[in-house]
Amino acid sequence: MIKAIIFDFDGTLVNTIDGIYNTWVKTFNLLKKKPPTIHMLRSAFGQRREILVKQIMGNETKETYKKACNIYSDLYDSNAILASPYNGIKKMLNDLHLLGLKIAIGTNKPYLHVNNIIMKIFNKEQSVIDFIVCPNKYVKGKPSPEIFSKCAKMWGLSPEEVVVIGDTVFDLIAAKEAGMKSIAVAWGYGNSKILKTYKPEYFAKRPNHITLFIQANYLDLKAHKASSIDLTCCNH
Repeated sequence: MIKAIIFDFDGTLVNTIDGIYNTWVKTFNLLKKKPPTIHMLRSAFGQRREILVKQIMGNETKETYKKACNIYSDLYDSNAILASPYNGIKKMLNDLHLLGLKIAIGTNKPYLHVNNIIMKIFNKEQSVIDFIVCPNKYVKGKPSPEIFSKCAKMWGLSPEEVVVIGDTVFDLIAAKEAGMKSIAVAWGYGNSKILKTYKPEYFAKRPNHITLFIQANYLDLKAHKASSIDLTCCNH
């Protein structure tokens, strides 16, 4: 039985694309480099920043990559105000909490940026999030499974008792490597067709579909009105 859920952050709980894109444009302008297109940025989403910057900048020196990351980090908080939760996310978090499920965030985004956004846009939902785990010198970022494994360890749960929910292939790869089930979401930054090839347990089109699917499949409860919405698993 599932006892806990790990959510990715960008593209899963919160729409951060405008703030991220604006910050990278400003960063590139300060470096006198041609900014990436929003399509280029979306295609690189989900990776650690030091890897993402190489993909969107192309062939540059290590010093340039490092400088770009530092500038981006300094500028980002002023653009974080552009972030907003996707429709239905707040209710979903509260509903899952009421079902007795533990909730954490496992993301490649730096902790301070995640925490600042949560403080700005979530109210009572802050209390349902047990903790946030991000890459650091002891924990590798996704697609390594270490972030998710760390969450399970902090809860004292086995991987089989945890499900990961995310919008990119890096979430699904990390979940599989960690021995956890996964649910992909349709509203984020990942490509739906590509996500389905990684065979998540379910492909959610709306936040409330996550609650209904978990009720119907992972808990000793029956999903209410489940037949009125599309709950087709993506691997069928």
